[in-house]
Amino acid sequence: NKFKRVFRNMKVYYIYGSAGCGKTSYVFQKHGYDDVYRTTNYEFGWIDDYNGEKILFLDEFRSSFKISEILDYLDGQPIRIRGRHYNRVACYDTVYIVSNLSLKEQYTNIQQSEPKTWAAFCRRITAVYDFDKSKDIPVNIFTGELKKPPTLIEIADDGDMPF
Repeated sequence: NKFKRVFRNMKVYYIYGSAGCGKTSYVFQKHGYDDVYRTTNYEFGWIDDYNGEKILFLDEFRSSFKISEILDYLDGQPIRIRGRHYNRVACYDTVYIVSNLSLKEQYTNIQQSEPKTWAAFCRRITAVYDFDKSKDIPVNIFTGELKKPPTLIEIADDGDMPF
């Protein structure tokens, strides 16, 4: 398995919103079912049925792993995840963390007691989406406000440009 020796360029998306707003459906509509490994079981052995899917889908997430574990799972370094009978080599390069809770409501004890560890967790997240506000525009991790897309400034006359 090449993933034992290869860095994975990770994309990690945190999606939150109220129950029934389409978070879970969104992931499957975007990627289908075949290449998505979805779990809502965060106990030992959660990885036992993993078969090399490219997308890891952590559904109904509520600070569900130890912080040290989730940091490893979201990192691109090669990792073997401990299962009940066999360890599994992580082949995924995309992770969806889906919850009813905002990112600020996850690992609140770590935010207070280990701010550098919390910062490491936040650094691993590519984008945060609040599905109650928008499915298309990410929000600021810390404020929850929608990020505004950049706007182009129209130039009326380019006659004065030196190139």
